Amino acid sequence: MSGKTVLNKTHAEKIASKLGAVLEEGREHTLAKLYEGGKYIAQFGIRRGKNSLGHDYIPKQIHFPMGKCLKLAECTVNRPDWIKALQERGLVPKPQNNG
Repeated sequence: MSGKTVLNKTHAEKIASKLGAVLEEGREHTLAKLYEGGKYIAQFGIRRGKNSLGHDYIPKQIHFPMGKCLKLAECTVNRPDWIKALQERGLVPKPQNNG
């Protein structure tokens, strides 16, 4: 394996699907918007056409490391894992215990 891991368009599409993204079609890319509890959390673009190879900006945009983004695409990590990681970093509020 090379020293640099590359997320491709297929990875990006799988990540968007696994995270339940709301997709908005644009001229040069599809915008994947992510929400939790009705609140916007993050977004990333899925490139199309000639420039659709590299999607290495996704980890920074969804606040999740590259290795875990690859695991999202490979189905070994899921949306609850991502939400929990964001909660631990204070980026998403933890659920309130009402009991």
